[in-house]
Amino acid sequence: MGVLEDCLEFLTMAGQGKVVLRTGSAAAPLDAGLTSLIETTVSSGDVSVFLPMDQAGAAGLRAYLRGLVDKGVDAVVALIDPGATTLVTDPEKLLAVQRDLGVALHAPVDAVAPGLLPEDRLFPVGVNGLKASADAVPASYRLVPEGQAVQRAALSDLKTSQVPASIERLRGWLTGSPARAGSWPGDHSAVAAVHHALYDTLPGGEVDKLLSSPRPVSLGTLQELLRGRLASLDPGTVWSEFSAGRAAAALIHGWPDGDANPRAFWLVRDPGDGRMYWADPLAHGELLPADLDGAHDERAAILERQKSTALLVDASGNPYVPAAGTAVEAVPLVSMHARPHGQSMLVGAWPQAARSTIRKQILDVVSGFDSPVIAVDVRRGQPLDGRSTMDAELKAALNESLKRATGAPVVVATEYNDDLMWLVRNQYGGATVVPSTGNLGGLEGWDVHGQGLPERYSVLSADVLVYAGRQASRTPVVPAPQVLREFIASPSWPEAEQYFRANRAELLTPESITAVRALVDQYHARASTLGPDGLAHEDHPFFAPDRALPAFGVLLEVASRTANDPRTEPVAPNDPSLLADRVPYTALADESLFFGYLSNRPVPGSAGGFQDGLLWLRQLIGAMFAEPITGVGPAAVVDTLAAKGELEGERAARNPGSPEFFRAHATVAAALLQTIDPVRWGGSVSPHAQITAIDCLTGEDRVAWHYIIKQEVQPIVPPPTQNELRLLIEDIATCY
Repeated sequence: MGVLEDCLEFLTMAGQGKVVLRTGSAAAPLDAGLTSLIETTVSSGDVSVFLPMDQAGAAGLRAYLRGLVDKGVDAVVALIDPGATTLVTDPEKLLAVQRDLGVALHAPVDAVAPGLLPEDRLFPVGVNGLKASADAVPASYRLVPEGQAVQRAALSDLKTSQVPASIERLRGWLTGSPARAGSWPGDHSAVAAVHHALYDTLPGGEVDKLLSSPRPVSLGTLQELLRGRLASLDPGTVWSEFSAGRAAAALIHGWPDGDANPRAFWLVRDPGDGRMYWADPLAHGELLPADLDGAHDERAAILERQKSTALLVDASGNPYVPAAGTAVEAVPLVSMHARPHGQSMLVGAWPQAARSTIRKQILDVVSGFDSPVIAVDVRRGQPLDGRSTMDAELKAALNESLKRATGAPVVVATEYNDDLMWLVRNQYGGATVVPSTGNLGGLEGWDVHGQGLPERYSVLSADVLVYAGRQASRTPVVPAPQVLREFIASPSWPEAEQYFRANRAELLTPESITAVRALVDQYHARASTLGPDGLAHEDHPFFAPDRALPAFGVLLEVASRTANDPRTEPVAPNDPSLLADRVPYTALADESLFFGYLSNRPVPGSAGGFQDGLLWLRQLIGAMFAEPITGVGPAAVVDTLAAKGELEGERAARNPGSPEFFRAHATVAAALLQTIDPVRWGGSVSPHAQITAIDCLTGEDRVAWHYIIKQEVQPIVPPPTQNELRLLIEDIATCY
């Protein structure tokens, strides 16, 4: 088989609502026996995925199927024995595949005999798609995932409860009928059951109908059942709605720190004593007291996260939308994850409902301080080798604020945190002020950490901040004009390009070019500095790479160099197909080529944004291998590839745990350069090791790289390198 047939999988339509997972060429006709099997198999659901048993572990399949379920698609997998072209009936194989995939399987009639499969997970489906009656012959059988079966059983138990709808009924049901789930729930029946326990109803559907359907309750279905929509709400708004008595419960949806799978749970108020509780039926079989402080309560911390959403419910069980608050306008050079507080900036939650002594002291002092300070409400991440870390989202927010600081920063934090201290001191040369607490948690004083030993103060005051500022001022500062700082602080690459076009002359002054070079050099110098442990800072686990800054330098360098050169012409894709023959380069490329890739500029005639990005990728790689003509050097291309999707607004728009496709492309480009010129671009990690470490490239990405190398690289490299390129292509095409 050719290289493209080694790993790429294709989902081919095989009838209405039926697809089959295939390998090799997508254009090859279906086998007659397989076609007949698919046509005669009566399955249920919106889509039936016919899956050869030997492909059940295919890369990306589990994520694809779970993604369908999350979107509300009722997907059912029918396992095929590829050797016999029959459906798999072995109970152990069916159960093993389902444990891995986590979605519903079609259960052939031969597999539903008593004792073969767990009876509580076999769902007889009638011709109407609902549960077949006892006296009817099912149209098909479905093996539902264990988590869904347990949740439906728990909901059924609740429906028969004789206890009136109340928080007492919810408490008793959680204790008696826990519905545990893995990291990916797949079904939210138990989450819907919380509303039923409290109000004895589901506004958008009857419980009987829910129980008679084999469809998993997706997040969208859950919102339909509640007749409301999850929305981004400030945690302070949620707490205040409860305090004012307008909210009796709230559905919360969000991602825990470091988890790619979101969670859905409830915040409920006991109408008797006003106490607040978490009802999280997929994780705990009891009501948990709710602490409003995300520093001490993991669910409160989830509510504080930027991608989390909430749906408020009143005392009658009806969802409602709170009155809109005052919109917060963006402030130049202030991170979108920070907010001004006097001359200073606040990073983190700073909950109004949980103002501790430490928080109050910090807010009072920094609000009246006449110099900029960054105040951080710390949320911890998972410990690392005995050292404290920050929540990943909070660290990203702090890092964005540190990057925008005009000089070495002063950071005041609500607690000592190893990750925070290292970042501020080693990466940015700043000083920190943190509280010192005793064994019982009492506040004993405030410590200033800068150069040398910490300095202890009994109380936090302006004098403490002045001393911290003197410590930070020992770090050399790179002066940069305002226009450059605002350019670098752009929230997205399309906005960066727009800002560049509007301020081109100012950005290309000698002062600005000198400053951006100094900023990039300072970043690289700090990254390569050796710490006491002998590690370069960039190899330290607390280091926060700035993948965008070098690309800003590239853009201004290229624009400055080509601004008045008559050989310069815009270089852009001239064909919407990746399969097009290579077109020789004839002009010096200006910054529009780099902006085209970074901003995913539309290409006329392409199939959409995803293909646009791949076409610009090919153009950039091609220009790099025509450097004598285009002036596009490898280092500039590597820096540009590494920067795509890395600006603050672009990162904020992503769901936690989303695949890092753009970073993967940068890795492939680096491996490609190392393959072609190992002396110049070689490193401690081989091209093979770099490529095989990538786990997020899609089939389309791999096909694109195949043609990029075939059309743009192979024709111009010497014969001795051709074999190495073929091996690299094999690595790219192989799914690891």
